Amino acid sequence: MLFGAATAAGSVLTVATHRLGDVMVVRCLGRITFGYADRLKVVVKQARTPVVVLDLAETIAIDAAGLGMLVSLQSWAQAAGTTLKLMNLRPAVEELFELTNLKDVFAVCSVPEMFDLLCRAMRWPDAADEPADFVPQHHELIAGGSAA
Repeated sequence: MLFGAATAAGSVLTVATHRLGDVMVVRCLGRITFGYADRLKVVVKQARTPVVVLDLAETIAIDAAGLGMLVSLQSWAQAAGTTLKLMNLRPAVEELFELTNLKDVFAVCSVPEMFDLLCRAMRWPDAADEPADFVPQHHELIAGGSAA
């Protein structure tokens, strides 16, 4: 599924979810900022998988609200028995985690774990719950905060 927060100037935050067996990969494109961070939280909590991986390869900025939401998600994951991991941190995002002393709060996917996810994606969909011609659904989150 694809969730986006759009403005006239372009996409502020787009979230694409991809279920790979017991892992939900949540791709975050753009900025995790005030006004949109809570929507990402809702998407992650709806994952209903034992492992959720936030792919931050295309995350260009995170503000205080975004950091707060990520910390809140980590707390929720621990209480819910869900493993929350980050992957593909850009240098600026990794530096932000270091500056705010949050780097040790989050587990980051190792190279073998990322390789495993890539292998799952290459052979997916093999599961009976998704058709062979599976294409993620696309939804837009408009500036008002509702999914269309």
